[in-house]
Amino acid sequence: MKKILLIVASFLLVIPAMVQATLITTAPSGGTTTVLTTVTGTWSSASSVVAGGFSVFAPSGSEVWYGDSSYGLVDNGSWSNFAWVGGYCYSGACTATIDLGGLYSDVGGFMNYAVADSDGTPYQGSAGSNPIIEAIAADTTTVLESYDLFTAALISTPGGSNDGAFRGISRSTADIAYLRFSGSYLIMHDLTLRQASVPEPATLLLLGSGLVGLSFIRRKIKA
Repeated sequence: MKKILLIVASFLLVIPAMVQATLITTAPSGGTTTVLTTVTGTWSSASSVVAGGFSVFAPSGSEVWYGDSSYGLVDNGSWSNFAWVGGYCYSGACTATIDLGGLYSDVGGFMNYAVADSDGTPYQGSAGSNPIIEAIAADTTTVLESYDLFTAALISTPGGSNDGAFRGISRSTADIAYLRFSGSYLIMHDLTLRQASVPEPATLLLLGSGLVGLSFIRRKIKA
């Protein structure tokens, strides 16, 4: 009996610590989506900007590029009259970070990036590189997850107009405070956030009781 209780106790301690993560290509159900609107009819750049109510900032020495006027994505087409936010590659690292204003388990959005040809090869122009999305912890520096979209989930929209795809990150724990996206002129149109439901202590206790019950039944059958 003591051995069973020890096993159950250990199991209950491990459950909250288990963190699973993955790159997601569809918006999570139950999430909230916000269009990253800034200025209309034009584009601009700055070290930071408020887009759809979220603070978006660039690394030191670089800028955020934002607006809704024409934005070329080379062979992946272009966006126009369609809100977008991204890194300003001409002045440094092609990187932008969104402060989510809280902790979330699922983060992503509708996005696209520049490619040099129809096979999806990232555009290696000024400061260009593979398109990458990253989940950042509340300390602003710890990278919880990082995904290279070119190798993990290619976006291919040859000649597309306001075209792209949903890409995001899902974790079993609500610990994502920032979403960072960079490389190959990667831009985002909207932001989807969701907080995963975490099993309550009562639920975990019920699960543990069930395991104990099953153990007793198994012993009785053997007897």
